[in-house]
Amino acid sequence: MSRRNDIERLAVGESRTAIPVHARVRWNPLQVIASPNEIFVFSCRGRWWDADIESGPEGQAGEGIQRVTGWLKRKLDAPWFCVIGSLGRGSDDLFAIGAGCEWTNATGKTAPLFAFANDAWLFYSNNRGEILLDVRRIG
Repeated sequence: MSRRNDIERLAVGESRTAIPVHARVRWNPLQVIASPNEIFVFSCRGRWWDADIESGPEGQAGEGIQRVTGWLKRKLDAPWFCVIGSLGRGSDDLFAIGAGCEWTNATGKTAPLFAFANDAWLFYSNNRGEILLDVRRIG
């Protein structure tokens, strides 16, 4: 594996650990490239806040105004503040990571991986905290 700030393709069995996913950042780079059919395991730990609403990496169902604005979330079928992974910077190739998951790049694309809190695009300024993410390539 190369230096921490380099974007790289992990070999099978290699990992990156304790990557900070900041609640206010819309695209947190994981410094890992995913190629077609590669398989990764993600795990997350920590706490973060959407204004005063606390959650872990699995997110939460929504409180207050969130209950009527779910259509604003970046990934509609995932909870508010769930850790979301993205192949590249776009809305086409999103996947829910939550507290952890196994993901296969079935897109046919090669691109860097990113992660973020599942929030409304225009409301990241009231977010705080960070989740630590580990990623390991298993296939």
